[in-house]
Amino acid sequence: MDTSDKLRMDIIERKKVEEKLRKVEEEWQRTFDAMVDPIMILDTSHRIIKANKAMADKLGVAPSEAEGLTCYKSVHGTNEPPPFCPHAELLDDGQPHAVEIEEPRLGGYLLVSVSPIRDSEGKLCASIHYARDITERKNAEEALRESEQRFRAIFDSAGDGILLADPENRNFSLGNKWICKMLGYAPDEIKNLSVRDIHPTEHLPYVSEQFERMAREDITLAKDIPVKRKDGSVFYADIRSSSLTLAGKMCLMGIFRDVTERKQADAELHRRLDELERFTKETIQREFRVRELKDKVARLEEELRKKA
Repeated sequence: MDTSDKLRMDIIERKKVEEKLRKVEEEWQRTFDAMVDPIMILDTSHRIIKANKAMADKLGVAPSEAEGLTCYKSVHGTNEPPPFCPHAELLDDGQPHAVEIEEPRLGGYLLVSVSPIRDSEGKLCASIHYARDITERKNAEEALRESEQRFRAIFDSAGDGILLADPENRNFSLGNKWICKMLGYAPDEIKNLSVRDIHPTEHLPYVSEQFERMAREDITLAKDIPVKRKDGSVFYADIRSSSLTLAGKMCLMGIFRDVTERKQADAELHRRLDELERFTKETIQREFRVRELKDKVARLEEELRKKA
């Protein structure tokens, strides 16, 4: 093979390699542009080396037009990187970083992460900047937060004590302000309590039976249940129950109404009724004895009158 033939073969091989590289680059570009999340490659001066179609669309330019733009000017409209910029942090320590941001220019909330790109000598030369739209998730979180706030406001403003319990282990997960006042525990202490901690030991078998019936929804009201305070004193409550699901887990909600005064009033009423009944019986017996005595006197008078 002469020199010209060898040169021709080299050219053919080089063209094959170039064609393979072109196809690889085209394939990479198609893959890069097919990604639905905005992605760009940034140099150490915050300039865009490459942006996929999703990122270019966010910036309102063609992918080729994005190249060379300064990221913080194009994305945030500022003259310097914002304080939360993960790319700036990466340039400072060479480590990956991630941050959640709200950027109206990009359509809402984003989870932005950056990872370092190093050259063959291990020197930091760029980063890949990846943004995932989390607007829907953030809106859902905000809606949940507002819902929880409304629930908490209603929960704490209730005039009765409320406890949420796990039907399986009978541990409490939440209590409102009124039940804390009724029991004498702080809100954080409630989470460390269970059914066995707030009822007198001698009444636990009966209380446990009522709890099980409530969990099975056999009953929704247990009356005159003895409840033990933190200081050991006892009051009585009517407990109304219902089931609800929180964070995907079923809970048993108990609404406690202090009926101690009513129970005391009932006890006083029964005491008075017992006294009245006893007094009535004694009065009747006394009247009966008086009548017997009068009848006896009358008979004696009649006998004396006849003898006279």
